[in-house]
Amino acid sequence: MEEAAPEIVVKPRSDSPDEYGNQHYVPVLYLKRFATPTTRRGKLFCFDLESKTCAETCPKKVAVQRNYNVLTPSWDTNPHGVEHEYSQLEDKVASTLDTIVRTKTLPPISSSSFTWLMLFMAAQKLRTPHARKQLEAVKRKTKWVVTEHSDMELESDSWKIAFAIGKTPWLSEILGLRVWKLYESPENEAPFICSDNPVAIMPTSEAKGHKGPIGLDSVVAIVAMPLTPHLMLVGRMPGTPMIETDGEGTVAKFNASIASTRFVYGSTNEFVYKEVTGAVRKWSDYAAGNAKRSISVNDESLIR
Repeated sequence: MEEAAPEIVVKPRSDSPDEYGNQHYVPVLYLKRFATPTTRRGKLFCFDLESKTCAETCPKKVAVQRNYNVLTPSWDTNPHGVEHEYSQLEDKVASTLDTIVRTKTLPPISSSSFTWLMLFMAAQKLRTPHARKQLEAVKRKTKWVVTEHSDMELESDSWKIAFAIGKTPWLSEILGLRVWKLYESPENEAPFICSDNPVAIMPTSEAKGHKGPIGLDSVVAIVAMPLTPHLMLVGRMPGTPMIETDGEGTVAKFNASIASTRFVYGSTNEFVYKEVTGAVRKWSDYAAGNAKRSISVNDESLIR
């Protein structure tokens, strides 16, 4: 029997391990699903969109930074509490992801599995370098007063770390308002990619003429997150149409939105994407200088 949905509370704890180390902003638990075999040391291809190069690597070695989630003492007496909370969240959602991939079905929206899935997506949208850059831009543009901390303390990333972990439950509830479905790309067709910003915001056809950034709460946006090279989680707001599917063109459209950061990861050394002209291109075309970069989604927003 499905257990009751848990209370959505994610906050730093004081019992996390007191040790420093490399910390992933895209977890190995997720990245390994794009590797061969699907382990932390499985073969994974890393595409650098700036240098136009591709290298063979593994999930353990990418999307990682030393002390990425370490808080300064003025923010929390336990500098590793946030990293511990992310580890706990990943442990909770692991079986849910395994079940979705195995059965090709989503858990009931009233279940704890669905709650953990939404929390995982929310955390993955907020914990990345891409999200931190967005927060810094908002703070700089609006002169946003973050806390009572001094300007010197705000020079560190601690306020962004605290913001991400604190807003994860709230954002998960916004994501939970969407109607979710799975889009499957057949094994013999082009695969989905993932990236350092794996939760993508895609404008719908009704977004034409929309002013300002499109956020996760926008009715003119589709939210998508690849789960494997051939399975994509896609959500729309109630009453709005789901994205039209047309085989490789749909995969290319999703990949264009996922490839919004410098580093992209894939199960093979090739992927398709849709460029700004609407043409479907391959990574090899782009690397050779024969195609433009994918659709820019840098004007997206966490919320409107």
